[in-house]
This record gives sequence, structure tokens and C-alpha cells, in this order.
Amino acid sequence: MTFNLKDLKNGDFVTLACGLGFVVATANVVGNTVAIEMSRIDKKSGTHCTKRITVTEDGYYIATEEPTMFDIVRVSDRDRNVQLTDAGMVSRQSNVDLHKQLYMASNRNILMYKVRTRNNYWSNVISVDSNDPEGRSFTLGLEQLNGGPDSHKYVTYTRNGLTLRSAESDGTFYDAFDIIEVQGL
Repeated sequence: MTFNLKDLKNGDFVTLACGLGFVVATANVVGNTVAIEMSRIDKKSGTHCTKRITVTEDGYYIATEEPTMFDIVRVSDRDRNVQLTDAGMVSRQSNVDLHKQLYMASNRNILMYKVRTRNNYWSNVISVDSNDPEGRSFTLGLEQLNGGPDSHKYVTYTRNGLTLRSAESDGTFYDAFDIIEVQGL
């Protein structure tokens, strides 16, 4: 069961798809929309930031329910009980099958794919390695176009595109780098 943002309380902790976390100051419900005032400490400057956001009751920033980096994907109450929103379940219920979409193609020396992570970053796939003979996990070599020479990274994913940390947490940890889409070029 997912968390409905109409049930937000002051002091709850929300996590956006981009990975930023905020403490809820106020939440006002109007129909299926929730207007939230929230705050956090900016680690770079050490200052207190207050932000306002309007989302659907399911956590989507855009009413069309298209995943964005500003979706609210999980909520923790003061007792640290964690629940995902419908927007947070996108990567867990995605149609991504890395074995079918990437690994089999890489065996034919076709590496012309890009992946989109939950925080809405696109990366080119530069390599695919299977960590498991049964095809349950893969290490992807990824390269972001907007990064410098250090933009190459290697991330291990389960077959459905979840990072290992996200998959092993059984829903208690949200990873902004879960894959939600694979596209061939």
C-alpha cells in the first residue's frame, strides 16, 4: 500500500526523486492536490531553505503523472516509518528488463542505448557486464553527456533496473539512480 500525501503531517520527512530530503512545515489539501511548505538545511552553504511545492496526492509534480525529479517518492514519519508514494513506486513497477534490453544486445556488440534514471538524468550505456550467470544483476558502465572526464561510472543493477541498495532494502530505501526507461538509439 502506498502513502497518500493527503495524510501528510507537520514534521514528516519527504524525499524527492532527485534525492533531496525536506521536513514538512505545512500541508494543505485542495481536491486531489497537496500544497506543501517544506524546509531543509543546504549542506553547501549551511543555510536553512524553505520551499513550496504543489503535487498530486500520489506524489507527482506534474498532473499527467509523468515521472520528474521533483516528484515526492517517499515519506517518513517522526518514528522513521517509511512509505513509498505511487510516484515512488514507478521504478519498482517499471517495464525495464536489463537482461532483455541491454545484456542480450551487448552480446551482439550493439551498445547504442541510453537509460533514464528516476531523477531524470539520461546516460549513455558504454558497457554491460553480467554479474550472475542467471541474469539477475548487471554492472552498467554509464556516461553522462553533461559531465567531465570523471562522468564515467559503474553501477550494479538488478534485472528490473533497481540499484542493489534499493532492491535489498525492500522499499525502505529509495535510490534516485534506479532505471525507469531504456531507449535504443
